[in-house]
Amino acid sequence: MSLILLVVLVLRYLSLAVTIVTFTIGALLLLRMLLNWLQVNPFGLVMIYLRRITEPFMRPFRFGFDNRMLRFDFLPIVAAAFVIINGLFFAWVIGDSAWLIERFASPRGATLGFAARDPRMDRARRLHGGDLCPILAAHPGHRV
Repeated sequence: MSLILLVVLVLRYLSLAVTIVTFTIGALLLLRMLLNWLQVNPFGLVMIYLRRITEPFMRPFRFGFDNRMLRFDFLPIVAAAFVIINGLFFAWVIGDSAWLIERFASPRGATLGFAARDPRMDRARRLHGGDLCPILAAHPGHRV
């Protein structure tokens, strides 16, 4: 049981780390765009290190847009949005995996009834139009 809790704890911290790194990279990309707009010396130490950090995220987008530099380079916004959306998705997947592992490891376990009572399932219940499992609802021993 303690090994499972350790895995859950590691996954939660990993989810937090992915979220922090995602927002940091997004902020650096937006900072690069802002400094380019302000026409800061491109050969300054800050710009060199900023370009060195953010260029791997920018390069795939540059090849897709004919590798042209514009006066106001909007590619960092596209790259920042892409990084933030994908990073938050991966953080959510890792965090939900930790939540599921923790629920399956609990003494009661995760059952269909547990999932149906979960507040996260309210939207699925509304979209489905009521009961999530009509077969169980028709069963005489089914309790809500």
